[in-house]
Amino acid sequence: MLFLFNDVIFELGDLNETLNDGQIPLSATQCNALTEGQLTDVVRDAIFSDPNLPQTKNEKTQHLCALLAFKFPSVNAILALPNEGAKGPEDVGIRFANVAITTLAYLWGLQCNGELTSHHINTEIWTRIT
Repeated sequence: MLFLFNDVIFELGDLNETLNDGQIPLSATQCNALTEGQLTDVVRDAIFSDPNLPQTKNEKTQHLCALLAFKFPSVNAILALPNEGAKGPEDVGIRFANVAITTLAYLWGLQCNGELTSHHINTEIWTRIT
């Protein structure tokens, strides 16, 4: 499964294996009990603490993507950016999208070749979302 987090595409593999590989500090029961609102708050906290999270903490972001895909089954892309002058996690804006797998595969190919840019992502995804 491919999942876009800001400007990095992650290959999640088998979602259940990724969620149960021991890297997420939550039990299966805790993952199931986690609400969508709580998970959104986790994303806001993480991005406020490190706006470059997908680039700097690749494995942590991959597991966060797996949680997002688990809790939001129709979502395979997230854009989470702090607003200018953000003073706290509440100032991090979030957009979700369900992107066609063909589009994600195209962008994944660009990323694998070192050619993926924010312009590609914005053109193919975020400017097309209403």
